[in-house]
Amino acid sequence: MKATCLAIFTMLIVTFGAQRAFSQTIDSSSAQSNSRGTLQIQSLGGWGIYYIGDLSQWSYFRVGADLSFNHSTQSGSLNSYSLSTTSLSSLGSDTLSEQPDETANSYQIDLSALYIQKLAQYKSIFLYCGAGPMFTYSWGKATASFPYTETSQGTSTTYQENDASSSKTTGIGPVAILGVRSQLVDRIGISAEIGLSAIYQWNSASDLYTTTFSGPPTNTGTENQSESEHLKGWNISLSTVRIGVTVAL
Repeated sequence: MKATCLAIFTMLIVTFGAQRAFSQTIDSSSAQSNSRGTLQIQSLGGWGIYYIGDLSQWSYFRVGADLSFNHSTQSGSLNSYSLSTTSLSSLGSDTLSEQPDETANSYQIDLSALYIQKLAQYKSIFLYCGAGPMFTYSWGKATASFPYTETSQGTSTTYQENDASSSKTTGIGPVAILGVRSQLVDRIGISAEIGLSAIYQWNSASDLYTTTFSGPPTNTGTENQSESEHLKGWNISLSTVRIGVTVAL
């Protein structure tokens, strides 16, 4: 925690103090004028879309959103067999045959507003870093079905287990980025960057379990169980390298 906070603080100091230190490296003949701003779209390492507006030759602002979506569907089979004995004349066995089926969907959106400073520039390539606030919101749902039959001592009982869960997370905190950007052709460029965030989150989750079973007349019924939890705390993460394109408007 201390090391991460120190890294964020260091990036902030570098962001606001680097202009004078590196000003002699700029190639003024290659300075670009984006009076109507620039659109930045990241697609490798994470999805993001941002609007960039110039503040000066060495600084600009960026506002935008990061988006993510995950979907998974899984099914299969599970078989188990156990053998036990209580005496030489009494042999008992249990078998279990299960066909699990699971589906999950999750979504996340991160909104950020960053002040970005150029650190150094040579012709059409420049190094930059930035910092600012981020708001994040994510939600997800998952369902699972576990039908199975249990056989013990020649008696079979059929079970149907269902699990429905959902979660929501809201967070806010600072984010810092470090990246490099290059102009490939007129008005089109490429960028690569990493980010470090420290987000304070509020999370709520709920689960509902339902089990129905049927077998001998004395072993039939339904069982319901529900639970919910509420958590809060810090989530500190370092993103992977994210690559995208920039388009001058």
